[in-house]
Amino acid sequence: MALSRNSYVRLTTFRRSGAPVPTPVWVVADRSALGGRDGDLLVITGAQAGKVKRLRHNGRVLLVPCDRRGTPRPGATELEALAEVVVDPAVVRRLRLLVQIKHPLLGRVLLGGQRAGAAAARRRGRTPPEQVALRIHPLQPRES
Repeated sequence: MALSRNSYVRLTTFRRSGAPVPTPVWVVADRSALGGRDGDLLVITGAQAGKVKRLRHNGRVLLVPCDRRGTPRPGATELEALAEVVVDPAVVRRLRLLVQIKHPLLGRVLLGGQRAGAAAARRRGRTPPEQVALRIHPLQPRES
């Protein structure tokens, strides 16, 4: 299953208690130039996002193609994966570009809005929110 072809993928991370937390996200295929392996996926998110905090404690995630609300596609198979947080600014910049290529209109609007928010924070003397990449390595389909 080529998850990177989907507009949205439900990324499920896990709290320390083991409780699942599903979130619909955009994914793009990792490129070897970004240090990933074939089949790896990338997600861009805020460094302070809950999913980032959860991944710092447990890199195990579940992936399934979904709609923008996070509802899995009919007949879709959930995959187990391992995820890591990547803070390298070069990877984040390249990932931003890949998102804008895959999602031309919404990617520009959402990522442009984040840049505008960062500029406003700097004008107010605040530290702008940092973005990070999540590199996800799918393992195998999950047994039903």
